[in-house]
Amino acid sequence: EEVVEDFYDIRSLEIDFLNFYCNLKRRNKKLYLALKKNGITDKQMYDECFISSDDKHINYDINKLVKKYENILK
Repeated sequence: EEVVEDFYDIRSLEIDFLNFYCNLKRRNKKLYLALKKNGITDKQMYDECFISSDDKHINYDINKLVKKYENILK
């Protein structure tokens, strides 16, 4: 039973990461492409957006990313 719970926790985190990158690429395509062009990795993008949460989900704030790299978009 514990193994099954761990699997679902890991799968939940994978889905959260996937949602983060899909949302960033789809809804903020201009920002994403500008950051990639300037050598910012996906991991760096995520690290800038990360908000502490419980162990079963991740939270992120894309606005933090926009504020940090707003000069790239100009």
